[in-house]
Amino acid sequence: MVNCNYENYGCAGGYLVTSVDYLMVEGGVPEQCVPYEDTMNQCTYRCSDGGKTAYDKYYCKPGTIEIAVNYNEIKRELVENGPMLMGL
Repeated sequence: MVNCNYENYGCAGGYLVTSVDYLMVEGGVPEQCVPYEDTMNQCTYRCSDGGKTAYDKYYCKPGTIEIAVNYNEIKRELVENGPMLMGL
């Protein structure tokens, strides 16, 4: 998302709503395909291993957004549904 979501300012920050929209429409790839780097690079739409790994995208399903505001809700969401977006 840092390199391919052009609406979200790369490493300079961004917006949660824009990120969720990107994940619903464009999808994201696992870190094994494109490892996270703390610099913005050009989006190549292929895995960093030279194409040995399939560029399989995963999508955020519309209607699955939950707003968790306390420790127990956050913990439950992480355990039951995995990674989440956080913001202040």
